[in-house]
Amino acid sequence: MSKIEKLTVTLPPDLAKQVETAVAEGEYGSSSEVIHDALQLWTDRRALARDLPTLRAAWRDGKASGPARPLELGRLTREARAERKA
Repeated sequence: MSKIEKLTVTLPPDLAKQVETAVAEGEYGSSSEVIHDALQLWTDRRALARDLPTLRAAWRDGKASGPARPLELGRLTREARAERKA
């Protein structure tokens, strides 16, 4: 079982009320679950922010590659199989 560390979090009244409401309405089982979910979203957002330059570069490369054309799934499959064999 993973180790769990206990922390104390101080929230402004409006956020504390939102946490309490989410638990009272059954959206979460406890205030700890609310905070865990919020921290997971924060972690995901930070990871996305780190990936943003790569995503922007891919977007620019895609735009620079020319206009979109119909997807030829058969051709893509053949090319992928050929690359895998090489």
